[in-house]
Amino acid sequence: MTGRFQGNVFFGSNLSSAGAANASGDVFVANLNASDGTPLRAYRLGGNGQDEAFGISVSGTKIYTAGEFAETADFGAGVTTLNLT
Repeated sequence: MTGRFQGNVFFGSNLSSAGAANASGDVFVANLNASDGTPLRAYRLGGNGQDEAFGISVSGTKIYTAGEFAETADFGAGVTTLNLT
């Protein structure tokens, strides 16, 4: 599942909370157990400006998230920062 949050969000007792890098909000992507909804893992995406998630798709082991970000955004390993022009 994917969505937007401000401040902190916590997915299950065994997962770390992810803090928004700014007051405008960041995007989260969370993987839940299909049988009981237990959180398996969660990730924060975003940067300095307002970030939004509009959709998510899974193909095998790959996860695709659609959305938008303003200014710069950090997407973790591999691509560290993207600048909008």
